[in-house]
Amino acid sequence: MKVLTLNCWGVPTAAFRKLRFQAIAQELLDSKYHVVLLQEVWTAEDWELVRERVKDSFVFTHRFTSGVMGSGLAILSRFRVLECSFTAFNASGKLYKFWHADALGAKGIASILVSGPEGLKIRILNLHTQAQYKQAPPLYEDAEYMAIRCAQLIQLAGIVRNSQSDAVIVAGDFNSRPFSAEMRAFMAVSGLEDSFASVRGMNFDDPALAGDTSVRSNIFNQKSVVHLETGIPLKRGPFFPSRIDYILFKGSSQTRVSIEKCEICYDDERVTVNARNKVPFSDHSGLWAKLNFHSEESKQSQKDSSSLSRKKAIEDALILMNKSVQQISARTRRAGQWKYAFLSAALGLVILSPMGSMQIVSKAAAGLCISGFLIALGVEILSIPFESNSVRQSIFELETCLQAME
Repeated sequence: MKVLTLNCWGVPTAAFRKLRFQAIAQELLDSKYHVVLLQEVWTAEDWELVRERVKDSFVFTHRFTSGVMGSGLAILSRFRVLECSFTAFNASGKLYKFWHADALGAKGIASILVSGPEGLKIRILNLHTQAQYKQAPPLYEDAEYMAIRCAQLIQLAGIVRNSQSDAVIVAGDFNSRPFSAEMRAFMAVSGLEDSFASVRGMNFDDPALAGDTSVRSNIFNQKSVVHLETGIPLKRGPFFPSRIDYILFKGSSQTRVSIEKCEICYDDERVTVNARNKVPFSDHSGLWAKLNFHSEESKQSQKDSSSLSRKKAIEDALILMNKSVQQISARTRRAGQWKYAFLSAALGLVILSPMGSMQIVSKAAAGLCISGFLIALGVEILSIPFESNSVRQSIFELETCLQAME
């Protein structure tokens, strides 16, 4: 089975979006992939363009809708699909940070069960976790959202463990590097193997394992590039190369999965913008793998899953997640303080409102204070508890896994 994963960078304001989706659709039509997993297909227009182009080549084409903007996930399959579902992440981005649009996107896990080679039932999961918005040295990880991503991945690990199938394939944009705490904990709990590392005979988080699916040489990832048509600068934040897109796999007691090939693809500039310039398909490279399935007693290697290494990975994640709970509690206290400050200011302005021409100004100021009070109240009783409860649940699941290893 040949599997492709590609983050299409389909944000409505993304550069050359329509041209890129036209090129992506044509590439998929000409490709030999059996299953294609796409992320960031945010608009119905872009999805219809792809679906119309490839519908005669793939027996199953579906974009998973969710939330305000949709999940951004789509799956194409040449194999017959037996089941199809979508599970929203319990933990998501912060609603009060609406400029971080993950919460509006209602991200989650798209799942299909296919009748694969030799009639094997293969569960295929597509996902796109919480984005990174503030990468800080030395590891250039987004500490603000680490706990959110970890909670999302632990939820995914539960789906993997409970999958009633001959094999499981998980692919997509994890927004987490191999050495990150959340990724190491996820691999320890899920029992999955990394195609890219396995085909090279290395541990998935080995520092010597080269490979970036979001590379600096990609024109869309440079800190400041000029729009090739208008000459207007495309401003983007500082960029740090990373391998954050994965194709992971796992067999069962009756099925062994082997990886034959796994390569980064579509990292060159192949979309024609004008007579002189071309751009890549996306700000991500694609990743594809060829997996083979063997109906026999599972002999899946456990190269990076020894008891000690798995335990250490889970313990490291728990330390960071418990720290995140403390930070969430501090934000709750601050929201409460702002709530009472706005309310006190509003009441003071109403009571002490001067007569005459200043009355209108005082009422307007009181209205702004009441608005601030309502926003702080919403953050305190809705957004923060939602985040806190999701993280605490994931902590409990990790602690349970840790206890089971003792």
